[in-house]
Amino acid sequence: MKDEARERFAKGVLGARLDRAAAAAVNVTLESADKQFEDAVNAGGTVAEREARLDVAKQRLSRALPIELDASARQAAGVLIEDLANLKMVTTAGADRRQQQSVARAIERLMDSLPNNPRRIKRIFMAFATYEAVGRAYFGYRLTPHGADGELRARRWRQLAMWVALATEWPETWRAIARQPLLTDLAFGSSEAKAEAEKIVRSSFDNAAGLELQAILRVLVSRDEIMSLLAAREQQSDEFSRTCLESDAVYEFNRIIWEPGFSMRRTRVNRTSTPAIAETG
Repeated sequence: MKDEARERFAKGVLGARLDRAAAAAVNVTLESADKQFEDAVNAGGTVAEREARLDVAKQRLSRALPIELDASARQAAGVLIEDLANLKMVTTAGADRRQQQSVARAIERLMDSLPNNPRRIKRIFMAFATYEAVGRAYFGYRLTPHGADGELRARRWRQLAMWVALATEWPETWRAIARQPLLTDLAFGSSEAKAEAEKIVRSSFDNAAGLELQAILRVLVSRDEIMSLLAAREQQSDEFSRTCLESDAVYEFNRIIWEPGFSMRRTRVNRTSTPAIAETG
């Protein structure tokens, strides 16, 4: 790539005005990213160890950015570095035995909430392996709670496993929650989350829609298998057991697994009819 092309690339990627020296420095950093990330994921070890090496590489690359970058350009470069790291982790996952093992362990931790049917368990495993890769690539989900927003991204990783299991085993329940994500806060949330959700229902739903939502909620909380899968059990030491499904997670997951009528953002209230939950298996 010629110097002029490199300069145009850096300016286009960062959306910033850069002199040639700064643009060249940005390009050197970005061009070295692939090699550093390749080394990080190919050095072996567990998924957690590779995520840790990627974190170190990202920090090293961020420090190498030229000091002339303004705040917005530096933020854009940081986002790009993060995306490149996520993609590198995803592109190696398909042939990675340890990555597949981490997915299998996630499903194993949910076994108490799932039917005792090996064929159905395998179906959940295959689905989560696919959507886990999408979550890593687009939202930076991760196994370990380290790095920027690490706790949140690791929690989303666990919640996605729960969401995929729900979609596979109880599709009507999954669709009901995807259309009305507030159901998660009402059924499984903390006292603060429930109070906020109830406030939204009172202000945004008419009487008929509110009654319909409450009817679905009663079905949700009465089903032990759903509560076991989606509600937190704080007395347990396992991270999965202490994780509940949240409405913010559902809004995000609806961008990964979508059907018409699914709510995509918190500001939108879905006033269309939410289907009743009829499934029993």
